[in-house]
Amino acid sequence: MSWHLAAQMPTGLVLTALEPALTLRRPALGLIIHADRGSQYTSGACRQRIADAGAVASYARPSNTSDNAQAKVG
Repeated sequence: MSWHLAAQMPTGLVLTALEPALTLRRPALGLIIHADRGSQYTSGACRQRIADAGAVASYARPSNTSDNAQAKVG
């Protein structure tokens, strides 16, 4: 887990928070990263970093920011 605070929320802020989480936790391939459809999460740089980590991007449905990712156990 990682987080970062700033007055604004550009793509760089998301990547600054995401990097330590990926580096320190070294999650298994197929990790699901779920977020709303904010431009900072759907940007090319963010999508590329998620793909480079072997993770899968999951986004809330349009106009449904409280949407949660589905998880299958087993």
